[in-house]
Amino acid sequence: MAVTVSSFFRIKTTGLVLPFCMLLFVSMSCRHFPTEPAITPSLSVEEVACEQVWVKLKLPQVNFPAAVTVWQNDKNMGIISVSSQDTMLVLRDLKPGTTYNYRLQTRAAGNGTITYSMSFTTLNPTGNLFNWDVYYFGGGYGSCDLYDAALIDENNIWAVGEIYTKDTDKYDSLGNWVDPFNVVHWDGEKWTQMRILFPSQGVYIYNTINILYGFNKNSIWFANDYYDGTKYTFYPVLWGTFTSTGTKMWGATKDDLYIACNDGTIVRYLGNGQWRWLYTGVHVPIHDVFGLYNETTGKKKVYLALSNWAGTSAHKILTLDSEDKVDSVKWGLDRSVYGIWTNKGNIFFAAGDGIFTNLNGSWEGADAIPRISTNSVRGNGVNDVFACGDFGFLAHYNGVEWHYYSELLQYADILNSITVKNDCVIAVGFKNQSAVVIRGTRAGKGGRAVRIMH
Repeated sequence: MAVTVSSFFRIKTTGLVLPFCMLLFVSMSCRHFPTEPAITPSLSVEEVACEQVWVKLKLPQVNFPAAVTVWQNDKNMGIISVSSQDTMLVLRDLKPGTTYNYRLQTRAAGNGTITYSMSFTTLNPTGNLFNWDVYYFGGGYGSCDLYDAALIDENNIWAVGEIYTKDTDKYDSLGNWVDPFNVVHWDGEKWTQMRILFPSQGVYIYNTINILYGFNKNSIWFANDYYDGTKYTFYPVLWGTFTSTGTKMWGATKDDLYIACNDGTIVRYLGNGQWRWLYTGVHVPIHDVFGLYNETTGKKKVYLALSNWAGTSAHKILTLDSEDKVDSVKWGLDRSVYGIWTNKGNIFFAAGDGIFTNLNGSWEGADAIPRISTNSVRGNGVNDVFACGDFGFLAHYNGVEWHYYSELLQYADILNSITVKNDCVIAVGFKNQSAVVIRGTRAGKGGRAVRIMH
């Protein structure tokens, strides 16, 4: 269903009208016909951040709009007006790492009073201190670049792109042509340069790999080549299905993949070697695709970041549901958007012409850090988010504020993609003619060491 977000409103208190900046109201749905099933009254926590909490309120049959009195830790915060039975509330301006007790009270039909209670503890900010290792590949023999990465765990990391060395693009001593590398792999101790070759008309050929997506060590997609931990299986795409270059991929399962393309289309893998072309309705490059998948219900929500390369016209965030119906998330900014990430679909982070957060229903730029073009954003949770971009820019959101690592600016020209898992973060791109991987490991006091590794 479509989610509409109201503007900030005022809360009425006895003898006083105060700006109510702590609570944001989101109308989710309401019963329109008496034959619809009755809603079981409830109050539940949907998502917890450091300074905000999303709460779902389900009211019984009452006269709408309904007056709901709010108590925070037994302090009367005033009255809000609720216009539907199924409502999302955003509690704002909370303190990190703090336990709160809330009560909401309203009158049902027949003048009976209903009271809802809940408790939650807000998240603590995560640490900004990391030890950084920088690795270079190729250089001096062609323009090397890494476009995407998959972090299975800290000892199993993959990155794809194109790497040229002094021994590639020529014949060896036996007369065999030596292709460039298109994969690098970290095994916990060292990086290994690799080649994945693709079958074409009975022979195997070299292709630059732009995209990959990993589920676990035995389930990784390298574009349309699937690795099961032992062997690679190529799944050909029918002519005309791909109408442009793939830019990013995301999967709900190994048999349900979405590949974003430069011409505004999506190519979806349906399993059993079947690919489907999806039209989004716009002819604007899709720079990123990221989704949420509920294993219990099988429902998905897929998010797409679209902007023209010139940055002068359409900038959009589109969505696809489980039936591939196209909708959108309100962007409303005349600024490019190249990356999108969310934890549960309530709080959003975007990369593009800067870094942007949507914590309370509207987008805001991270103006406290340098405004540098960013290309990718991913997170562990709403208090542990990373973004990377041009000039080696890399930044971390700890749940309260953004911190950028100025010490990394000299080690890359452009960082194309970032991925994070637990206490490890990987960003990939290029420096001069070398491909680069920046690997960060969360540290305690005395962190932020930068080491150049070979």
